[in-house]
Amino acid sequence: FSQLSRSVVLFGETGTGKTTLAKLVAKHMNRPLLAYSVADLFARSDGALGGVVQATNAMFEMISTHSCVFLLDELDALPDRSTISSRGRDWWLPVLTNFMLRLDDAFSRGGSGRGEETIFIACTNYLDRIDSALLRPGRYEKAIEVRRPDLAGTINILSHYLPEIESGERAELGRLLEGSTGAEL
Repeated sequence: FSQLSRSVVLFGETGTGKTTLAKLVAKHMNRPLLAYSVADLFARSDGALGGVVQATNAMFEMISTHSCVFLLDELDALPDRSTISSRGRDWWLPVLTNFMLRLDDAFSRGGSGRGEETIFIACTNYLDRIDSALLRPGRYEKAIEVRRPDLAGTINILSHYLPEIESGERAELGRLLEGSTGAEL
């Protein structure tokens, strides 16, 4: 565990398996996956500024009580402060500030406080839309691109979902479908 990064942003086009990869990390680490999206912060509140801040705080409180893999999907739904419109700035700045402060607190506490750290994974299709303050050292420090599978990856995905097909036929099908995303396969 000490050799793994505690925080990473997985980025790439839609359907390449970023969320699936986060689930696999949780399974491999034998930890629960706590998955949220920015949309959950609105769905779990009244959508007003105070409600969204409270939902954010509740999300981070949940993380603080578990040694887990925390997945924040669609990270790009949090606006970049450098490009946010003046019309939405007054509403979003308190949300973003609170989010970053709570994120810092979660990173400093490491999760459950039982000596095991939480792993923080965020996913996005648009790395260039992420606020640079989220991608700095001490927060989401690493960004890893998840690309479309190569031929071997395509065949492996087909093997997983179509085990009843003979390997020679899967290889031929893999050559025909090479370049497809995992979701397309």
